Amino acid sequence: VNRVDLVARIGVAYAQIGQYDHAIGYLEQIKPETMTLDTRFQLAILYQENHREDDAIRLFNEILDVDAKYTSVYPLLGQAYAQINQFEDAYRTYQAGLAQDETNGQLYRLAGLAAEKLGDLTIAETYYQQGLALDEGDVAILVALTDLFFKQHRFSEVIAQLTTAISDDVVDSQFYWSLARAYQAMGDTEKAAENWANAAPLFQENSAFLQDLIDWYHE
Repeated sequence: VNRVDLVARIGVAYAQIGQYDHAIGYLEQIKPETMTLDTRFQLAILYQENHREDDAIRLFNEILDVDAKYTSVYPLLGQAYAQINQFEDAYRTYQAGLAQDETNGQLYRLAGLAAEKLGDLTIAETYYQQGLALDEGDVAILVALTDLFFKQHRFSEVIAQLTTAISDDVVDSQFYWSLARAYQAMGDTEKAAENWANAAPLFQENSAFLQDLIDWYHE
C-alpha cells in the first residue's frame, strides 16, 4: 500500500514490544532482493538478540557490501564477532568503522576492548585516549581506561583520571568503587573508607562489589 511493506512494518512492531520470534518470522518472509538495508539491519539485530550470531554477521556484512558508510553496523558487527570469540575479526571491524567515522566514541572504546583481548594493552590505551580526546566526559571510556590502569597496577593514574572527571562534574557510581579500590591499593585508608562509603549504597546487589567490600572490611 503506497509502497509501504506491511510485512516489514508488522515485523518491526513485534520487535518493538519484545516478541522477537514473531518479528523474525515476519521479516524472513520478505524476499532478499526486495529487503531494504534498514530492514536487513533490523533483522540482523534480532538474530543477534536471539544468539544467531552467524546469521547476524552475514546480514551485517551484506549491508556493508552495499553501503560501507552505514556506520551503525560496525559496533554491532564487531560485537557479534566478539560473542563467538572471533576477536581479530571484531578488532578489524572496529578499525574499518573508525575509517568511516572518526568521531564515534563507541568504536574507540570497543576497539580498545578488542585490543585488550588480543593482548595489546598499549594500543588499547591509545584508542581510549583518542576517544576521550573527542569527549573527555565519556563515562564508558573512562571506566574502560581506568580498568586498564588497574590491570597494570597504575593506581595513582586511576585516582588522577577519576578525581579530575568528578571535579569536572562527570560522575558515575562506578567511579566511587574504582577510587575506593585505588586508594586501598595505595594505602590511603581514609580516602578508601570515604569512597567505599559512597559506593556501598549504590551496589548493594552487586556480588563482585560486595566481595571487594568484604575484603576491605577484613583488611
